[in-house]
Amino acid sequence: MTGEKYCTRCRRNEHLDSECNMGGRAVMRPPNVGRMQPGRGGRAQAVGRVYAITGAEAASSGTLITSTCLLYGMPCCVLYDSGATHSFISKACVEKLGLAESEMQFDLVVSTLAAGEVRTSTVCVRCPIEVEGRRYKVNLICLPLKELEVILGMD
Repeated sequence: MTGEKYCTRCRRNEHLDSECNMGGRAVMRPPNVGRMQPGRGGRAQAVGRVYAITGAEAASSGTLITSTCLLYGMPCCVLYDSGATHSFISKACVEKLGLAESEMQFDLVVSTLAAGEVRTSTVCVRCPIEVEGRRYKVNLICLPLKELEVILGMD
């Protein structure tokens, strides 16, 4: 395993212990550090991907799964997107639940099928989410979603 990253905390290959958000304090770092580019205002920029950012796009695909889960104990409409590089939350849901947003150290440029590229730099860190009776802490990146409150990606 020479040259590969391996986390002993969550036992995944994509990152190191110091970058892990499983247990302890979460640290938002760009997932593709090797591909960082200068962005606006000299801030670092990373790229992400999501299939749909509206409920209509999700419904029309026929292959995406939507359901309800509990976020901070409140029911939320969730899209499960196996092609998404991150997990996301709508700005409306952030306001509805009164969540604290944190500024990331980089701008994330998210590519979407219909809307093209969307730029964001805020995240809600370690949000408690319950899916089918299982509880997780997840970092949710803020996006202007419509008819969807949360997108859970494969991060």
